[in-house]
Amino acid sequence: MMSVLHREKLSHIPEDNDAEVVVLVECGSFNPVTVFHLLLLELARDAIEREPRTIVLGGLLSPVGDAYGKPGLASSEERLKMCELAAQSSSWIGVCSVECDSEVFLPTWKVLMMIREDLRAYTNRAVQVKLVCGEDLVHSMSKWVPENVENLFQQASLLVMPRSSASSNGQLLDTDVYRRSSEKFKLLDNSLAFNVSSSEIRKRVSQDRSIKYLTTDAVIHYIERQQLYRGSEEPQISENSYWFKHSGQ
Repeated sequence: MMSVLHREKLSHIPEDNDAEVVVLVECGSFNPVTVFHLLLLELARDAIEREPRTIVLGGLLSPVGDAYGKPGLASSEERLKMCELAAQSSSWIGVCSVECDSEVFLPTWKVLMMIREDLRAYTNRAVQVKLVCGEDLVHSMSKWVPENVENLFQQASLLVMPRSSASSNGQLLDTDVYRRSSEKFKLLDNSLAFNVSSSEIRKRVSQDRSIKYLTTDAVIHYIERQQLYRGSEEPQISENSYWFKHSGQ
């Protein structure tokens, strides 16, 4: 059975409440999860709760599985654990293990479909899925298998955090995927956007530098205990991996 968000974190929805029910999902490598990943969900919830007659059921971090094959990834078990540890600091954000549990790569649209169907069965009502992401993901869609892009917009709408630069919105609005499906996009306020990346954390760990406040303390302790990201050697790239074949989805 797929692990959706922690059951105790689900918002209570009265039976006579006919508001639209929304779940926010953030997919990615989370290698490792950062404070910005958590902040992004918080900002997305703030934006959605300003809309009338809308209830946010919960938020989900969904780490990509090992089958993706991107070089330098910690194991799915380790990245899932780090997401679980990070989510402990939140009363409403949980973790979805469906990608990590799968032996084959699952494109984002399929992950969102499975989450929606699982939550519909659990809540006995329709659930709208919204993918929360940064602008870079939108730009990467030009490298995705076209069918995966089309299926994504059939399954969900997007809440996108633009880059912090002044010219960013113009670049985002000028992408082919935005022009084709602009009604599926909602841009988040990027006034709180800051540059905390997983790659910067990995780099700092490999250089024995502090990562305090870049991720949660629980994640920092796990990285230290597991001795993650200590190696400096170039990761091996498998030509059979999904990442190598598609450099995206």
